[in-house]
Parts: sequence; structure tokens; C-alpha cells
Amino acid sequence: MAITLSLLEKDFPPSFFDIMTHLLLHVIDELVVYGPIHNKWMYPMERVMKVLKDYVPSMARLEGSIVEGYMLEEKLRFVIEYLHEFEHVSIRVWDAKEGVYGEVFKGAPTKVVFNSILRDLAHEYVLTNIEIMGPWIQ
Repeated sequence: MAITLSLLEKDFPPSFFDIMTHLLLHVIDELVVYGPIHNKWMYPMERVMKVLKDYVPSMARLEGSIVEGYMLEEKLRFVIEYLHEFEHVSIRVWDAKEGVYGEVFKGAPTKVVFNSILRDLAHEYVLTNIEIMGPWIQ
């Protein structure tokens, strides 16, 4: 590959040789070391990097944006996992007898105060039900 590239340098201008032509040198070396390409496939990692890159709305604070986006996704996964335990209200606004623009409310909203006792109970629940805490609990 190195000989082929040196022969191409005689006929093509330097602008032809970008990172992709240089990559050929390393691909050959990796084929020798790792064998067929399916043994060292980077596509799954590239997909993860694409997802992490989508978390970044602003290039000013990359790491913070990635952490916030990842944590938000983890919270959503947690909520979605446990949503099936709750009943949903089957009455929709457009099912109301008042017409399309009428509003249907089922029950009054309740205000929940999250005091220190509830916070401590939630904290204890999380710590006792997470896998990584198993050795310390025992």
C-alpha cells in the first residue's frame, strides 16, 4: 500500500491525498493484526457517538450538554419502565358531551409536598434497590 501511494504521489496533486487515502495505510496494518474487519467493527460505537453528539445543543459546553442529555434519557427510561403500573384516564377532551372545545377533568388536582421525610424514604428506596449497592447492603 505504501508503494502504491508513493506511485500515486507522482501523478496526483497533494490536494488529492486527504485523510481517507492516508487511512489506507492503517487499514492494511489492522488487517494484519486483527484479521477480517468484522472482528473489529466500530459501527456500534459510532452509533453511540451519534446519540451523544445529538445531546449537544451548544458547542460552548460539550461535556455538560452530553451529561445533561444522557441523564435526561436515563430518567425518561426509568419513568417509562414504571408507567405501565398506573391507570390512564380514558376520557379525552374531544369525547366530552360539551363538544370539541369543552374540557373534561377527572377529579381535582392534588398537591403533594415533598418534605424531608419523603426525600429520605425515596433516597433509602433507591439505595436499597440498586444493584451496585448489593455488597454494602449485605
